[in-house]
Amino acid sequence: MNFSVSGNNNGQIVGKDAYYSTKTSKTEVTDEILKSQGGGKKYGFDSGLLVKMSVQQQMGGTIPELKQNITNANVKIGALTSLSSTMNTFLYNTVDKLSDPSFLGGFDAKISDEQAASATLSEGSNITKATQYSLNVTQVASAQTLTTGEYDPSQHIGKGSMEFSLGSYDSAGKFADNWQGGGGLIKLNDTDTVSSLADKINDANMGITATVITTPSNKQRLAIYSNETGADHAINIKTTKDSLLPGNNIDSFNYNGTNTATFTQKVGANNSKFTINGIDFEYTSNDIKDVIGLDLKITGKTTTPATISVFQDTNTLIQNVQYFVNNFNSFMDVTSFLDNSSPGEKFQGSLHDSKVIKELKQSLSDIDFKLAQNGSQLRDIGIKIDDKGYLSFNRNDLVKMLNHNPNIVSDVLLNNNHSTTHAISIKEIGNTKRGGYYTQNGKYDVEITQKAAPAKLNTGSIKYPVTINAANSTIKMTINGIKIDIKMQEGKTYDADQFALEISNQINRNDKIKAKDETESVIVKSQADGSLELTSSKNGSKYSFEVDENNKSLGFTTTITKNRGKDFEGKINGVLALGDGDTLSSMFDKSTKGLVLNINSNVQIGKQETITIQRGYLTSIKDSMSYMINNDKGVVKVAIKDYEKSLDKNSLDSLVSKLDAAQDKSDKLTKQYWGKYSHVESALSRSSSIQDMLDVMYFPDKKDK
Repeated sequence: MNFSVSGNNNGQIVGKDAYYSTKTSKTEVTDEILKSQGGGKKYGFDSGLLVKMSVQQQMGGTIPELKQNITNANVKIGALTSLSSTMNTFLYNTVDKLSDPSFLGGFDAKISDEQAASATLSEGSNITKATQYSLNVTQVASAQTLTTGEYDPSQHIGKGSMEFSLGSYDSAGKFADNWQGGGGLIKLNDTDTVSSLADKINDANMGITATVITTPSNKQRLAIYSNETGADHAINIKTTKDSLLPGNNIDSFNYNGTNTATFTQKVGANNSKFTINGIDFEYTSNDIKDVIGLDLKITGKTTTPATISVFQDTNTLIQNVQYFVNNFNSFMDVTSFLDNSSPGEKFQGSLHDSKVIKELKQSLSDIDFKLAQNGSQLRDIGIKIDDKGYLSFNRNDLVKMLNHNPNIVSDVLLNNNHSTTHAISIKEIGNTKRGGYYTQNGKYDVEITQKAAPAKLNTGSIKYPVTINAANSTIKMTINGIKIDIKMQEGKTYDADQFALEISNQINRNDKIKAKDETESVIVKSQADGSLELTSSKNGSKYSFEVDENNKSLGFTTTITKNRGKDFEGKINGVLALGDGDTLSSMFDKSTKGLVLNINSNVQIGKQETITIQRGYLTSIKDSMSYMINNDKGVVKVAIKDYEKSLDKNSLDSLVSKLDAAQDKSDKLTKQYWGKYSHVESALSRSSSIQDMLDVMYFPDKKDK
């Protein structure tokens, strides 16, 4: 059969004789030589056949066997790649999908007024029985929208700058920045129009979007709106003129929460407001997570109270369990095909009785065994495993179990992790079985000994208003390890709030600080005594403030030590854990290594709480398969790497290199035998018997004597 180094014989394993094409024993060689002489005639001898047979006698089966091993290595790589792809597909389309509790919780929610809201069960919801709630929506969250009057397309706005901020207005109309990093400064030249202003707003990525509306009279109106809903995302605009020339109307674009000659509010910055069973709720968004175990999407006001009905959806639950069983068995079909005892094309039987198949089957068997040790099994939800590893599902058995425990499916298939306090939640569990990052199932004590805190810096007191000059225009600081220069505008006078806002904007819009942590911001607030308080928006020791040079006229004095935030500190299972802001990670305890906990500020210092780790079937199967195909020590990945290494032509130990060496040796022997036997035909033509012929072939010294 034909051979190539990259060939895989259509995915079929080849036998040991696949690349043997001629005879190799001395008797077989002699028979072939005699045949080439026409049954003992003195003429017609084939010297090429003699050389070929002699070389193969020296080389034996080296080359055919190397070719066989190379072809089979290619077949096995293809089979393992197919298995890996099938496992990934099963994990993605089945395990990951069903790991969403909404598929297996057995409960669903519906709202009678579909125009007002929709509801689903929250992830991790502890709803265990059918119930009803009363919902009354009084306000829908909205993003503020402002529009201008009409402008000629060529009408210039004026040279200067516009500073946009996002925040909220109090009842007296005073604006407060929301300190979330939105807003920014835009420079306008004396040729900018409404259209070019809109482009600059959109290009600045400030959390504000601008649109130009063309009227029937070919005039233009500018509409700007916040990208996020909520009362804390209202827009504030402050302008500065750079030119006093006539026609510079940039200052007409100031906006401070009330309608002006330029801006009219079309939609307010509003929070969503509603009641559930008479309890008031208010959120900045219409997409609300985990309210009494429900995720709500507010879409309109209610005219009369709507009813939220939570009910068990048995039919859908059964369909989802059947979906899992069907897809699992489809995966087993692929495994059985690769493990078939009769090799065939398309990788059939190419992994038969291999370490990969054995470990995969053992892993699947172990998962159900470990579940049983923890008090639950697949049979608890009507699923049985046969001796070949396939699943069967009895719907009636599941229905009976649901009557006793409505959450039985999620109890078996999903993780059953929980904490004795809402102040401690499980962020992730260690799932790497080798390497020491595997959190074992069980109950573990947690004790918090220090609360996390943000970094803080309080400046000295100064009197306002303060005017910037050349001597005090630069504030040099190091924030979160990044050195920055805060440059104030010379000649400008600030009141306390303006001063705090300017410093906040320069810090939060600094590219280096944003590149290090896009979600972190610094809150700068003016204090009653004339000082400023700088606070990191997140807790943790990786956030810090330092003043690098004195600027006492603005209240900044060189710091001797860093003003750092604090991490949570505590123990997990009696062993010190590593804090990182609001998380606590187990790294030194064998039983819990890899466990990461979220801690909130309501946790009680010194009080011992308990967390429970109980993996479900889906998590266990994902951990096992993911390790096999993705971890460098996983059996599938190791096997693929080993076979690929055996085909690496750059490695002297590879099959390909050994084949090259064997073929080089064969070529040298061929050349040698052609030289040695160039006289054979003439010598044999003078032979009078078979013995003479053999003497010429194998005993030339005897013949010469």
